[in-house]
Amino acid sequence: MGVETSYLELSVGTSHKFYEVTVETTRVILRYGRIGTEGRSEECAFDSEDQAQSFAQRKIDEKLRKGYQHAQLGATEKKPIEKPFLDERGIFWRLIELSRKGSGGDLYVQLDNLRHRLVNLSDEELHSFDRVFWELMDESYRADLWGAAYLIKGGCSDDSFDYFRAWLIMQGQQPYTEALRNPDGLAPRARRGREVGDEFEFEDVLSIASAIYEAKTGRSDFYQNQPAREASLVGDLDAWSDVDSTAENTRRLYPRLCKLFLNE
Repeated sequence: MGVETSYLELSVGTSHKFYEVTVETTRVILRYGRIGTEGRSEECAFDSEDQAQSFAQRKIDEKLRKGYQHAQLGATEKKPIEKPFLDERGIFWRLIELSRKGSGGDLYVQLDNLRHRLVNLSDEELHSFDRVFWELMDESYRADLWGAAYLIKGGCSDDSFDYFRAWLIMQGQQPYTEALRNPDGLAPRARRGREVGDEFEFEDVLSIASAIYEAKTGRSDFYQNQPAREASLVGDLDAWSDVDSTAENTRRLYPRLCKLFLNE
């Protein structure tokens, strides 16, 4: 039996890829990748031609079920890779996530990683980073989150709550978003933090953008054209003001945190 080649393509949305199956007697060669490139190749050897044909057909059927279609090699033009659009917040969270890589959960290592990335930003980009940071700080200025911080830290002053929210932002977008949705959901992260002696606050990141700006420019006018911050606390402080082991309302609002941090 001669060489048989089946070529398939999938070009929908951001997907623009090919899959090629070539059967040469008892060998099957798979080639796949982005249309217009050489892609990657894999070779599989079988004991018989029937086994090779059966394997090849199975791979083709799998791709057809996923939306691939038979096509002619070279007929479809190569498309440039489209990078996802990131708005200000998307860029901010991307920088935070990148800073977490390789940090091992050490906030000071993460801060150094973040600093190395921020020094390469333009002045406008530094202002954007700082602006988003303080927007997130303002949005998390909430009584229910303050109550959770009080339980986790065993007390939480105004300044300490600022540092707690900065710590939360450094955890990344998903933990931050989930904590605002349900502060009691911080329990698993708080338990892990307690085991390693985490203080659940990180003051050092509050002024990182302005410090880098001043070091780069020698100027101290970073906040001259930044919007004024006038956050108002959202929620009722009375809902958690009497945090102790007998406060029924506290246990209703934070059942998981109370189990961790309040003595029975």
